[in-house]
Amino acid sequence: MLLALTLMLAHGADCPDVDVDDWREALDATDAAFAEARLPQALQLLRGTVTVLPCLETVVPTDMLGRYARQRAFMLMVDQEAIEANGWYQLARGIDPEGAWPSYVPGRHTARDLSREPAPMQGRAEGAGLVVPDGGGVFLDGRYLVEPVAEAEVPHLLQVADGEGRVTFAAWQEGSVFPDRVLGPLVTVPPAPQWFTDPVDPAVARAEIRRTRFLAAAGLGAMAAGLFGGAHLARVSYLDHPTDTMQVVVNGATIGAGVAATGGLVAGTLGLVAR
Repeated sequence: MLLALTLMLAHGADCPDVDVDDWREALDATDAAFAEARLPQALQLLRGTVTVLPCLETVVPTDMLGRYARQRAFMLMVDQEAIEANGWYQLARGIDPEGAWPSYVPGRHTARDLSREPAPMQGRAEGAGLVVPDGGGVFLDGRYLVEPVAEAEVPHLLQVADGEGRVTFAAWQEGSVFPDRVLGPLVTVPPAPQWFTDPVDPAVARAEIRRTRFLAAAGLGAMAAGLFGGAHLARVSYLDHPTDTMQVVVNGATIGAGVAATGGLVAGTLGLVAR
């Protein structure tokens, strides 16, 4: 992760392949750099992280983003950039109110004075609603949005995720200035998707999908076998007593057996390739 951030800063590379665990390592490394007074390294990590966070394919955990925002606010207060520092602190306070300053921030440091600043006003994109993917959602700093509302003069990480929880678009925005791609007509946004409110291990989810599809394949296979057996018995009866009714039964059962067998094959194949 540290190498990826360094390369990104140096060469403006495209998104590296990083995940939440990589980000956690970067947070730990930043804390260690601050604790050991290696401020240039801490600054490099903070700048790299802000660039790489939109590359995550999962919705950001609010506690981790709050932790990063406090790190950023502290660094800016060290550099005497109080206005920008307050924006990052307000982000941390809004999404992670239980979070605290790290132990390396001195008790009388001016960064702690940011807690006395008033909470920011909220702004919204007037006359617009959100364009929500089917089964997915629009997320601001790890929070599910039902309308385009955000704290003013605060940096925010906007993410759009699909029905499987995979982030398809992410970008930083300032205050309530939402990008046009997430805005649309005023509509009622559905409740947050279950994968967000009641998350499960992706491996468990894939196993459950496979199990369901294999059960469907087995059921369709049993149906196909029953229909084929019925078609065989009906054909025997038809040969002994040929009638139009028996011919319809034989043809119907044969076709039904073929359709069920095809459905079972498709379900079984989907079970094997479930992701």
